[in-house]
Order: sequence, then structure tokens, then C-alpha cells
Amino acid sequence: MKQLYAFLLLVLSFNMYSQNYFEGIVEYNVEIKFPDHFKNSNGENIEDIDKLYDTLSNLKKLYYICKNGNYVITPKLNSKVKQLYLSKINTIYFFKDNLVVAANASVDLESTIGKKPTVELLTNESIVNGINCRVVKVAWKLGTYYYYYNSDFLKINNEPFKFHTYDMWNKYLEIAKCLPLKIIKEINGFSTTTLTFKKMKIKSIKNSVFNLPAMNENLELSRYKQPHEKVYIIE
Repeated sequence: MKQLYAFLLLVLSFNMYSQNYFEGIVEYNVEIKFPDHFKNSNGENIEDIDKLYDTLSNLKKLYYICKNGNYVITPKLNSKVKQLYLSKINTIYFFKDNLVVAANASVDLESTIGKKPTVELLTNESIVNGINCRVVKVAWKLGTYYYYYNSDFLKINNEPFKFHTYDMWNKYLEIAKCLPLKIIKEINGFSTTTLTFKKMKIKSIKNSVFNLPAMNENLELSRYKQPHEKVYIIE
């Protein structure tokens, strides 16, 4: 019944706004599964990854807030833990408390070492919340992503994301031109994360949502990051 309600809400909303690009908030349910080797013979979490395991296992939802090519991804609205993308400078900022890692979104790490991922529109269709979806498969050596979409829903302008190579988001949007209704992220030997559309809210998003705080680069910490990344401390 909840799936049917979500489907009807999506259809009714986009019948009203079908000519516009989506601006608002999309909520996804999150499920993360780990392989058995993450546990010891007693079925308990291995001590070294216990904290990470618990943190990820408790992640149950994500919010995607978007407007004009910018977005925020966060587990809670108004949370200090978030991912912020600014299309004009093609940079992704990862926030946690007062620490910020800025990454050039044009960089795909495997591509830099000559292992360019493959992007493929699969021939089979799948059903997500009662909606027929096409599937885009992105395969790296270290894992595979599956983006499920229906081009009639959650339409966005792909042009601002044309240099957003991170997660091959630009290649996916070239094909779909809409936000996905489901994402499966398989990281070989580590985890499988599934994001499934729950609900959305069409609303005007304040530009201030995408403002950067006053912050200074920490050159010492930046030394330990990838060349396309910098570390900042919020003032």
C-alpha cells in the first residue's frame, strides 16, 4: 500500500509539473548489506571495522536536495554531515562536523590509472514502486553501480552536470536526464548499498542551502589526500 501511495503521489505531482525540471527534495530509503567475512566465527563484527559497520548499518534514509544543477545529499535535513555539489566550480564538498573535504568532480580515480569504467544502458526493464524503469550500469574494476530510472519522473537538466565524472553521474544523466528512482552500489568485497525512492516534495529551495561556510585549507591534512582533493577546517 505504501508503494502504491508513493507511485500515485509521484504521478499526480508530475502531471502538474511535467514541463519543468525538478526542484525540491527527494527522500530515499537506504539498505546496506555486508559480506559474511565482515564477521568473526562468533557472528560478531570484526573489531577493526565495528564502528564503521555500525555507522553504515544505521543509515536508513538519504535526502537529495537539488536546484539549478546544485545538490545536497544528507542523512538528515539540516545535518552537519552532508555532501554538497556546486556546478559552477564542479566541486563536491564532504562535510562532517568542522571538517570539509573538497574534491574535483571531474576526476574518476580508476580512469586516472588507465582503467576507465564502462557505461551501459541495459536492455531489460525493472519495476520500482510500480513504475517501469530502464537501468544504466556503470562498471569499475572495484565495483558496479546500477541506476534505475523512468524519464517521465524527476526530470532534471543534465547540462550543469556534464563535467560531473564522480560516480559517472554525468554519463548517467546524458542517458536518463532525470534523477534515479533506485540506485544499487556494489563495492566488491565490501558492501552493497541500495537507495530506493520513498517520496519527494516539489518546493522552491533557498540559494542559501548551497552556500559554503567560512573555512581555511589545512595544508598538513591536504598532503595526505588525493591530488584532486583538499581539506578545509570550518572557522
